[in-house]
Amino acid sequence: SEGSVAAFNVRLGMAPAADVSVAVARTSGDAYLSVTQGTSLTFTPANWATPQIVHVSAAQDPASVDDVATITVSSSGLASEDVVVRATSLVTSAPAAPADLRAEATSPTSISLTWSASSGATQYSIERSPVGTNFQPLTSVQATSYADATATAETAYLYRVKATNAVGVSPYSNADLATSVIFTNDPVVAQQTAVRAVHISQMRTAVDAVRSLAGGLPREVWTDSSLEIGATVVRKIHVEELRSRLSSALSALARPSLTLTDPTLTTATNIRVQHIQELRNAVK
Repeated sequence: SEGSVAAFNVRLGMAPAADVSVAVARTSGDAYLSVTQGTSLTFTPANWATPQIVHVSAAQDPASVDDVATITVSSSGLASEDVVVRATSLVTSAPAAPADLRAEATSPTSISLTWSASSGATQYSIERSPVGTNFQPLTSVQATSYADATATAETAYLYRVKATNAVGVSPYSNADLATSVIFTNDPVVAQQTAVRAVHISQMRTAVDAVRSLAGGLPREVWTDSSLEIGATVVRKIHVEELRSRLSSALSALARPSLTLTDPTLTTATNIRVQHIQELRNAVK
């Protein structure tokens, strides 16, 4: 079978008058089958009847059909002999769905994709949706990662991946959301990062992008629409609006709900970096 090594023996039929050199090689058939030991044998008048071993290795290939090759044993002045070797294919089913797809912006125009390998897969087809769940083919790769350098800045996308081999196609992976907004102070860190107007402004851009991706959701006016960086104080209404508008977009896209620190903000609630980071995590 593919991925294994088989052996056969070679000996002369009668004693030679002098040393005889014998060549062993694949002369036709699949290149996945090859002679890996015993390509050159020498028989003498003393050892002509002693069998010498030849090893044939079968590499695993992506096809679902068996590999067949002819191994020819030859020597000058002697009749050659052919040995037909068959390796059984190990590919008998379509691959499983790729798992753990992660999509994240690495620049305003590039999204990094990674996922776990599917056993038996020979290729992965990546699809991207710029609107709702209207996925369109993006590219195909053999690796378990891809950098989408065709992204548009300040835009949200959904991605999914499927695996293929000679037998068939897998179910789709999980879909993952990425937004090509690069955040200042990422991640924001408790007791180190102060919540700033720029954090709210960038989140508004990201939320607007996700709502556009969801399709049919209106572009709403934000409280303090013109945030003055370094001057506008971040208030609970800013965070509440982000949460509400992002939640409706995630719901429309059948994405997981927000996991929130302090689900209900009160006048006594201090706006903390956790409130910002959990919003970022939902769109990255």
